[in-house]
Amino acid sequence: MSDCCRFVKQFTGLQEQLPKSLKHGGDTRPWVSMYRRADSIETSYEALVAVLTAKNRLELVANVNRGLNREMMEPTKNMKTVFESLEKVNEPNLQLVVPSYHLLVLKFKAGIRDSKVLTRFRQHLMKYLDDKFWSSITAFHWMATFMDPSLSTPST
Repeated sequence: MSDCCRFVKQFTGLQEQLPKSLKHGGDTRPWVSMYRRADSIETSYEALVAVLTAKNRLELVANVNRGLNREMMEPTKNMKTVFESLEKVNEPNLQLVVPSYHLLVLKFKAGIRDSKVLTRFRQHLMKYLDDKFWSSITAFHWMATFMDPSLSTPST
């Protein structure tokens, strides 16, 4: 996928022939980059076949595993949605971090129809999430809920 994106970005005029410009990283969050790249490839796949055939570079799109690409979109879209919603709020939202973490844990559970690759990918996402966030968010969450008057219990 990366080679295909790189070629299209470097070749003048190819992006304009696609329904969605190809994404090749650049986001600060790796899961956002993964989702945007997979989504741009999926959306533009048919046009890529025509454009790259004309440039005698069909192997670039032939190397894309569409089934795997589609599978990877679902969990990375979930991460993108959760983290972007946390980042777009115009007020402190630290009290939402732990519930968001648990929402992602539910979304990362392997499904009955998941391939072995997707199951392993979900496991890697969980490990990343735990390594990156779990050790520090619990204390911050409790402080945030303590400091937010709407979340404290009324005194008697």
